Amino acid sequence: MQTQTTQEINHFDVYHSGQRSLAVNFERNFNRASISGHSISEDIHNQYNTLINDTIAHFAISEDLVIHLQYAIFNATTVKYIFNLIKTLNKYHKAGKEVKMVWYAKSDDMDMIETGFDFKEFCQFEYTVKIL
Repeated sequence: MQTQTTQEINHFDVYHSGQRSLAVNFERNFNRASISGHSISEDIHNQYNTLINDTIAHFAISEDLVIHLQYAIFNATTVKYIFNLIKTLNKYHKAGKEVKMVWYAKSDDMDMIETGFDFKEFCQFEYTVKIL
């Protein structure tokens, strides 16, 4: 098991754990975050919790955030973490913050497209599914 690494360069954080892993990028200066890759490893708990904590800290000093999601593959545990993220974002949207989420899926991946539309039902903020 590889350990999670964090590096910060001009308020740009990257949390990852290897080549075929999940990448979580938080670009504070641009009010955006992204999650991409393979969300199946054992250490995703730390990555998603760090993202949620960074989101909370971000909204303490900023009015808006856009989160981009593009998974190659993910498991049932990831769904739980995405719901936790959506709950957090809904809370800040209700408090008047501008929140957007963009779900990306390849045109030949019907499961990922359908999952993206399924998550939309739980979002009280602007949510878009983009098919690549």
